[in-house]
Amino acid sequence: MRIIACLLATFNLNILLAQCDLPSPKQAVAATVEGSQAAIKILDAKPNERYHIYRAQQGSNDFAEIAQTPFTQFSDVTIDPSAGSYCYYVKVENACGTISSASPTSCTIHLTGKGKKIQWNAPFPNFPVDVSFKVCKVEAPPVDVSSWQTFSSFLLSSKAQTSDTYRVKANIAFQVDGQFFQTELYSSLYEIIELP
Repeated sequence: MRIIACLLATFNLNILLAQCDLPSPKQAVAATVEGSQAAIKILDAKPNERYHIYRAQQGSNDFAEIAQTPFTQFSDVTIDPSAGSYCYYVKVENACGTISSASPTSCTIHLTGKGKKIQWNAPFPNFPVDVSFKVCKVEAPPVDVSSWQTFSSFLLSSKAQTSDTYRVKANIAFQVDGQFFQTELYSSLYEIIELP
């Protein structure tokens, strides 16, 4: 009986030690604009993980922790997506309190432009991800004004008018450990103020 109890204790200890290993960093993290806030999606989440969310303005390396959450989606209500792009990364904390290294950075898509020429930033500045973009006119319902494309600028048609509002939809695909993840991201809005 003691031998069985000793074997069970050793088995349970090995399981516990395996759970306390350094967790693998997340690879499928995506930032998107939802209305007047950003949403950070952790697509390759696993059970019993806690997430530390870090943010910086695009172009800055001054990342600061803004939240800890057990949920696989986090809404950042403290930013204004129309003011610029914000970049995020995530660290994973396991049940033992061990924290992983950072995930690849994902940035919200921010539209800029002049008149009918619009452009936007890459949502994954330092990580190879398959991304396709489509420009949509914001109406009820939204109207696609471009086909899917891989470049980050677009010239609106001659039908574009002052006060028309546009956004970009991005289709992204990740493959992590043989598992495929796909989602859509949305940009900030761009309104034509003045035509040349």
